Amino acid sequence: MSLEQLADAYRFGNNRETVLAVASGISPSEIGEHGTTAVHIAAENVDPETLELLLSNGHRAGSTDEYGRTPLHILAIQRWEGRVSKMAECTDLLLSHRCPPSRRDDSGRCFYHIAADMHNFPMIAIIGQRKVRCDALIESSGMNALHLLCEGASRYDYIRESRPQEFVEKDSMCRKMAEWLVGCGIDPEAETRIGRRAIDFAIENRIKITSAFLGGDGSVVSGGMDLPQAVIVNDPEAIAAIIGSGADPDALCDEKGDYFGMTPLMIACRRMALESAEALISGGASGTCTRGTDGTTALYHLLKSLSSTVGTGPNGRDSQRLLRMLDSVVTAQGDVDLPVSEDAGSALCFVCGEDRLGSTSDGKPVRTIAFDRLLSRGADVDARDGRGMTPLIRACGVPGCESENIVCTLLEMDADFDARDGDGMTAVMQAASIPRDGGLDIVKTLFDMCGPDLSVRDSKGRDALEIAADSDSKGVLSFLMDRR
Repeated sequence: MSLEQLADAYRFGNNRETVLAVASGISPSEIGEHGTTAVHIAAENVDPETLELLLSNGHRAGSTDEYGRTPLHILAIQRWEGRVSKMAECTDLLLSHRCPPSRRDDSGRCFYHIAADMHNFPMIAIIGQRKVRCDALIESSGMNALHLLCEGASRYDYIRESRPQEFVEKDSMCRKMAEWLVGCGIDPEAETRIGRRAIDFAIENRIKITSAFLGGDGSVVSGGMDLPQAVIVNDPEAIAAIIGSGADPDALCDEKGDYFGMTPLMIACRRMALESAEALISGGASGTCTRGTDGTTALYHLLKSLSSTVGTGPNGRDSQRLLRMLDSVVTAQGDVDLPVSEDAGSALCFVCGEDRLGSTSDGKPVRTIAFDRLLSRGADVDARDGRGMTPLIRACGVPGCESENIVCTLLEMDADFDARDGDGMTAVMQAASIPRDGGLDIVKTLFDMCGPDLSVRDSKGRDALEIAADSDSKGVLSFLMDRR
């Protein structure tokens, strides 16, 4: 009998007697392609009866193939649903016959790394019952079996919303496997080479029953998370529970990374996490807090959220969601004209002077959406930023149709068209300073709707015509000379 015949017996669905008869005739010394043994083949088919026969006939449980895999490695990757008892029995047999649990394959994995990664519940159960030492790390990443278990929970994300009860059952299963692995010597606080713990993976994948166990927190609602973590996964229920337990809703995030020094509300705004933002505001979070490193507020991070890939999340990003968040944050802020950063001035000043705020998922520009909403909330059209620029002056410095529309609206609302910034620049000067006639249409709009004073000079002694000449704006210069 040969290994090929044994593989064929499984492949063609031969009856039990045939499989056992073929297996009994195979020599323990026979090795097939890629170093495969009969024990490997029986393990691949999760067949405890044949395994027991082979092992009792002198076949080695710990033989390795050309890839360094023992039968336990092969067993670990097999589907176990529907054959729980067979998977457990095969694992127990191989361990009882001294298949070495610490043997690594060519990728550096022990069998229990694979079992944890694959969420092989019956195999992990046997590991836990036997107290197999599982604290070895995967060399390339520094991950242990517990890290892999929690990271692998991402495979259940697709059922979290559609089949929540099934997701809870998977979470409970992960929690039990985590308990077994901790009992096998794995430190739940151990970090990977990039500083991540098992609980970090569990929180990321929203397995709250598991993360509550790993965090030593009895509350499954909060799942062992702190406020920034709950915001990142957009879990309003956890946010309410954490704040209810006494957490400061405005505490700054002290984890190094994209969110360092930000309040939970800032993080929610940067990620467009509407539910989290509303839960934080309901829990007392303030919109007036500033980030220590740059003086930015939650409103600033909301306005920038769609123009940056930093810290973005999978949350909805349509215009209605943006408007709801903007209204919530402005209400929490209390004053629509508070500076959004140290230099940018009010939110209206900021959006008027920014041409790269991105677009919502339904194709609407954030700049226009925010501009209209801020005006409807009573924003001051003559507010000043850190350089003394008004919304009109800032808008006149950005070329394009969107700026023209903003300029028209501001002028219709009686914005001061002759106001001067800290450098003595007026709105028309700012438009004239855009290189190569980029501000020509804005200059024309200003003259269509008002009569800018062309005799005014900036702090360098230049009037609008001289500024146009300096910016190589021949069309603007010609237009202004005709109206001098």
